[in-house]
Amino acid sequence: MRKFLVMLMVVAMASFLFVGCIFTVPVAVTGVTLDQATMTLTAGGATGTLVAVVAPADASDTSVTWSSSAPAVATVANGVVKPLTVGETTITVTTVDGSLTDTCVVTVEAAPVLPASATPVITSIDGIDFDSPDPQYMNADEVADGILVMGSAPKYSEINVYVNDEVVGTSTAYEAFEYFIVSVAKADLGDDGEKTIYATATEVASAESANSTEYAFTLDTVVPEIVSFFAEAVDLNENSVATLTVIFSEEIDEGSIDKASGQCLWDVTTPIGETDANPFEPTADPFDLVLSKVLEMKGTITEAGATAAAEAEGPISIRLGYDFTDPWLDGDIDDRDDLTFITDLAGNQLLDFVDFCSLELAN
Repeated sequence: MRKFLVMLMVVAMASFLFVGCIFTVPVAVTGVTLDQATMTLTAGGATGTLVAVVAPADASDTSVTWSSSAPAVATVANGVVKPLTVGETTITVTTVDGSLTDTCVVTVEAAPVLPASATPVITSIDGIDFDSPDPQYMNADEVADGILVMGSAPKYSEINVYVNDEVVGTSTAYEAFEYFIVSVAKADLGDDGEKTIYATATEVASAESANSTEYAFTLDTVVPEIVSFFAEAVDLNENSVATLTVIFSEEIDEGSIDKASGQCLWDVTTPIGETDANPFEPTADPFDLVLSKVLEMKGTITEAGATAAAEAEGPISIRLGYDFTDPWLDGDIDDRDDLTFITDLAGNQLLDFVDFCSLELAN
């Protein structure tokens, strides 16, 4: 009897476990409800969020999908509605179990039109001469510490300065004079090249203003160099015509060349032996910028030069010197206001250069 009762209990327990595993009934979804039936958003503005409540709460599968009847008006993802353009769309939530649905009508309105801010007036920009009709340049020295843009705009308005349509500096118009100063770092000016600079203002509760007057300039921070030079003459006799040609790495400002005194190239000859005699004598008006990068200097062979050539039985040596730190110049060059420095179109000063070449016979 005892063994019978034990076997009966084992069979009962096994039957209970078997029935519990096989006959568990899933809980079906009976409905889904959105927390909002309507929603109003602003085109391009903040998103809205819909919350879907699936019934019953203990349903086996509570997952849902989302869709928009007009995705060009507004899109939806995981209940987050993003307004795009003015219009109306219906957001539908659908249960995976049973395909039950609920909807929300979303109206997307136009953003309010703000009044335009007053346009700022730029009164000065470092490196730009408003009164000059000539092309404007900014050189390495002028932008080394950045530049300042100054002007006037409505009080407390936010000022943006743009270079090639990119914001490079901001400030606020202040005080009763409604004045602003915007600092633009050298790095924010970008690479060398042609550029346009302007400013806008944004007043409180107003839209950004129209662009101020736009100013064009060329940023050039590369210092010019003498690439090469050569000298040639018809022959090496006294009074024979000779020409020294200098080639630069970029266009040179003709106005920076002191054509009359030759001071822009302080030494274009070298003394012969121990004397101060020069083999090459510049003409009265020696310099001619024959091309934007090519400078010619006219002169004649001196008696000393002809004698040196005859004794050497060959070409004589010519030195080209452009070095304002040379002891030949007495005193501090910063105090020598009469010096003429060769520059490129932007005003970058020519690099120092000293070298020799032979005075060759022209072909």
